[in-house]
Amino acid sequence: MKEEFLSIINMQHFDALISDAFWYFICSNFKREEDKPKYEAHNEFLLDRMAANYVSYTLVEDDRISDTTKDLFFNAFYNHLSQAVYHCLKTAFPKNRNRIEKSETKRDLLNTFSELFTGMVI
Repeated sequence: MKEEFLSIINMQHFDALISDAFWYFICSNFKREEDKPKYEAHNEFLLDRMAANYVSYTLVEDDRISDTTKDLFFNAFYNHLSQAVYHCLKTAFPKNRNRIEKSETKRDLLNTFSELFTGMVI
């Protein structure tokens, strides 16, 4: 099962989703309120691309990955994506770790992606 899980994570779709989710989170959560309208078009573009990548990601046929593993992975997909973006933020902005490592930022990450991928805040 570990190898199957790693196969899913190592797909190009996941990298694209992490990249778009990273920039979406920055544009929606780290910009000043007065600047957020400038980024609405960017956010819409990122959301559209994330939706397309997510759909194609879920439809990937790979004989090495069982349906059970796919179900487990995609049932908690928002959590996997939140954790990946969190680690990207820590790596990209080492001088801002005190802000990134706050429980409020972690909660915002989880809430943002759980709402996007499940329709509700978990």
